[in-house]
This record gives sequence, C-alpha cells and structure tokens, in this order.
Amino acid sequence: MNTKDPLLIQSEPVTLLLPVLENNLKKLNIKVTRDVLVKRFYNGAERTAVISGSQDHPAHLYDEALIRNLMKEIWEQGGLPFSFQVPALCDGIAQGHYGMQFSLFSRDLTTQIVVSQVLAHHYDSAIFISGCDKNPIGFTGAAVVIDQIYRKYYKKNFYSIFLNTPVMKDIPLPLSVKKLLPDDNKLKPLLGETLKCNVYAKYYKVLAEMVKEKKLAETKKRALLNRISQYTCITGGTCAFMGTGSTSKFILYALGLVPDEYFLPFPGTFSMPVHAKKAVKILNRITGKIGFSPVNLITKNFQNALKVLGSVNGSLNLFLHLKYLAGLLGDPSLFKSSSVHGVPLLYNGNMSLFDMSKKRIHFSIMRSLFDRNILKDNPSITGSWVQRLKKYSGSSVTSDGRSNFIQFAGNIFKSVLIKLNMKEYQKLEKLNNKIFIAKIYHSQDKLINDIMKGKIKYGSLRKKNEADKINDVNRTSNLIAIFLLDQGIEPRGMPEMYYPTEYINNDSYLKDRALLITDGRFSGATYGFSFGYMEQLYHDEQLKDGALILFDFKNKKINLLNDKQYFKKNKIVSVKKPEKKRKTNRVDSPYRYLLDKIRQK
Repeated sequence: MNTKDPLLIQSEPVTLLLPVLENNLKKLNIKVTRDVLVKRFYNGAERTAVISGSQDHPAHLYDEALIRNLMKEIWEQGGLPFSFQVPALCDGIAQGHYGMQFSLFSRDLTTQIVVSQVLAHHYDSAIFISGCDKNPIGFTGAAVVIDQIYRKYYKKNFYSIFLNTPVMKDIPLPLSVKKLLPDDNKLKPLLGETLKCNVYAKYYKVLAEMVKEKKLAETKKRALLNRISQYTCITGGTCAFMGTGSTSKFILYALGLVPDEYFLPFPGTFSMPVHAKKAVKILNRITGKIGFSPVNLITKNFQNALKVLGSVNGSLNLFLHLKYLAGLLGDPSLFKSSSVHGVPLLYNGNMSLFDMSKKRIHFSIMRSLFDRNILKDNPSITGSWVQRLKKYSGSSVTSDGRSNFIQFAGNIFKSVLIKLNMKEYQKLEKLNNKIFIAKIYHSQDKLINDIMKGKIKYGSLRKKNEADKINDVNRTSNLIAIFLLDQGIEPRGMPEMYYPTEYINNDSYLKDRALLITDGRFSGATYGFSFGYMEQLYHDEQLKDGALILFDFKNKKINLLNDKQYFKKNKIVSVKKPEKKRKTNRVDSPYRYLLDKIRQK
C-alpha cells in the first residue's frame, strides 16, 4: 500500500469509491469482483478521471461514446476509471441576453469546479475532453492549479492529456431555399457562404433590413428564417469558423497537450476505440515524468501558442484566456501580446474548419510555422515538435499576409484591440486622420434596437453646419464612432458584443462608415471595424453624443477632440487625458451579487 496516498491511509474513501467504480464497470459490461477492485486500489493503481462538459452544449454531444471507450481502456491498461461532467456554457446560446453576463465567469468557475472535484477525490491523472468557448481554458487552468497543489502538498505531479471535440458540419444553403429568397444585392454575398450560426445571423439582419425598407413582408421574413435555420448547425460540435472554440483547439495543441488524432478530429473518427486506446497509452507513458506535467509543458510552449494564435488570426478572447493562464502559472510575463505581431497569416477564414479537419490542413499550418522557424522545438506529450511533424513533410502552406491584431491607445482609454484581415486593414487605413462623430450607448439592447430600426443617423448628432464642415475636412461623408460602454473592463461578467458587430457589418448605412468601440469583448466571429477590450479613462461630461473623435490609424491613436476649440480655431485640438478614471455606470455583474450573497451567509 502507498502510505503517502491520502485516500488509502484514511478509513472511508476506498469503501465509498467501490460502488462508484462498480457502476462504471457495469456500464462497460466489465464484470469483476470486489476483491479484484480492492486489490487494484491498494496496489496503487492510477485513479484517472475522464472530465468533459455537459451535453447541453453542442460541442459535447458526442462525448458519451468516447468516455466509454476511454474508461474501458483505463481499466484494461491497469487503471481505475472515473468520470464527471462540468457545466459548459455555449456563447452562441447565451448571446444577446442576460445569460451572457455569466459566460466569461464560467471559465473561472470551470477551473474551480474541476480543481475542487479532483482534489477532493484525489485523482492521480485526468483526460480532459475539451469543447469550446470558456471550457478549454477553464480545463487547462484546472490542470495547472492541480499540478501546483500536488507538488506543494504531495511532492508529486498531476498528469493530464486533452482531447479536442470535432467541429460542426456546415453546408451551403440548398438551391430550393435560395429560389425562395428575394433577388436583392444585399443577399448575394451570403449565398456563397456555408451555413454556420454566424451566417444565419447575417441573414437575420439583412432580411430585417428589407422588412424595414418595405421590400419584404414580416411574415415572409419569418418563413424564410425558419427554412434557413433547418440547414444551419446540422450536427453537433464546435462552430466551423475560427471563433474562440476553434482557436482554442489550435492553442491547446500548440501548448503540447493534445495527441494528433484529437487536434481537429473529423467527426466520424472522434470516438474510435483505437484512438481512445492510444490516448490512454500516451497518458500512461508520460505519467511520472516531470517534464510532461501540465505546468512544465504549458510554460515551455506558451510563446508557441501565442504565435499560433497570430497565424490563424484567431479569437481575441484568447488574449484574455492566455493572460488568465499565465496568471495561474504564476508568471504573468509569459503573456506577451506582441508575440503575435508579424506572424504570417496561414488561415484567412475562407475554408470551413470542417473541411480543414477533413483535409488535415491544420497540421500543414503547424508544420509551416516550424519550417519558418517561428515556433520552437519544445517537448510535447508525444515528443518534440519536429519529431511529431515529420510525417507532415512537404505539406507547408503559403502565407496569405500577416496577422493583424492591433492595439490602439488614446486620451479616452489606455488601450483597445482590433483584429483585421487584409481587406479590412486596407479599408481602415484609408480612414487615417478622419474625424468621426460619437454616438454613445450604455446598453447593448438599446444599441441593437437602434441599429435594427435604422435610428443611428449622422445628421442627428451635430448641427447641420458643423456636420457639413466635418465632412468637408474629411473629404468623405457621415463617419460615426459608436461607443458601447459600461459592459465591464474586467474579464468576469464581461459580455460579448457579437450581435452589435454583426448587425453593424450587415447594415447598408453603417457598415463602411462606423467604428464600434467598447469595453466589452468580442466573439471569435467578429469582423469589421470593431474595437474592444477597452480600458477606459474618459470623463462622462467629455464623451457624449456628438463628441468629435480623431481616428489616427498611422499612429494607432483614437483621440477625443476639444470640439469648442476645433470649431473656434478651425484646427484639431485634442482633449487632455483625465487624471482619474471615470465612475462607471455599469451595474455590477450578476456573479458578483451571487458571490456577495454567499459570503454574507
């Protein structure tokens, strides 16, 4: 008996785990006596937990068969199999309503739940089935914390591997439905896109705009959306675009935590017994080797992960998540946003991730980054990167430009981020030194309502002679800076701004003349002129409807102008930075209220 194992030296734990294990094995059609189970316990067999997200999330719909295969292999390879699920919030389901207040907090909560469960039941190792949204980094953070606690209290390491779930299948809109759509130029760009949840949102906005313009009846709009929805998200899995979920698959792989078979698994191969057998073998092989613990692997590969983020122009959410992970590792200096600068863009979003999975192009991206000496040959769970990627020789992909994560500063905020593709970069560059008129919102619902009803109009924000003068100076017309504020500058309770960005980008009036600037965060599906994650400095009395904003693309500045001086002296005069941060109008996020109630008790 292992006299250092906290479960084996106490009087109760083994007896309480016996019925759990018996039930697990019964479900697998494995018949054993209690005598066999007790011997395994006291001979020090590894207690391995298979941990996944709840199956009310599309990404986890196929976990059940894989869990069974993994648990069977754990038993057959000499271990003791356990499993548990944790809540998994789907950002797509939570978008645009009160539930989104809880989404980012679920990352921290996932970490805490897993840490609590693993420590209380003292599992020796874990296989994480990571889905999307906040789940992958929540799981990764848990592995880091558990490894640190095991080192401190038990003088051993916690070992784990990660298996990514598949992506959704996306298909073109059937011809029979296309024939039902109105013949309108606004719809034509959408017809070439495969149907994903974000593409459905585009149809929603364009059809709503046609109703507003009296080109389409409301009943006809609803009927068309009902038909389109039938062909959207036709399978489970992670959304088939480079959102937070799909970006996380690349990040976890780059951190050295994921076997090749589970990097971007094709749906039909996800739960294959042969892959499950190999995964358990990998876990058993690395167990006991300190270099393969989560803390060591993630620390060594952290910069690799940041560069991969740049190469796929992934979700901005990963900046928050990787910063969170660096904090849990106890080394905030690991997170360097500059690491993504200058990285060649190897995925431009034109290919569905479902097709990428089928054609195994994700491996070509990784191989190309090593061929260019962008990534370092560090250890991973199945050997060094060069060794792992040898089999993908000759499969490099060409660069499609550079990654464009850009940080702006100004006199109204410390920093704000934007992600651009090359076409967006070129369009935004043309707005250098242009003056925008501000429209201020403190409610996402109010902003969405005004966009959908066409209420955001340039002429209503300043006197006509002033607006005309600004247009003359700009040599272009009607530029608007929309501020959506008080959404939260902290990573907990900070909602995504998916619908505002989607509806602006599909609004015929706003899409080429509006900047969106927010202290909220963005979905991985966000595109266009959308600036977020803002750390604000401004004063309420300065930033208001009609305020003048100078957009200095060349110097990466967005400054509030002194409009009185501007109209008086006919020249640009910037407002000085305030010395103190403004008081927020934001009501505290719901999770704070809940936690305060718990503390009071």
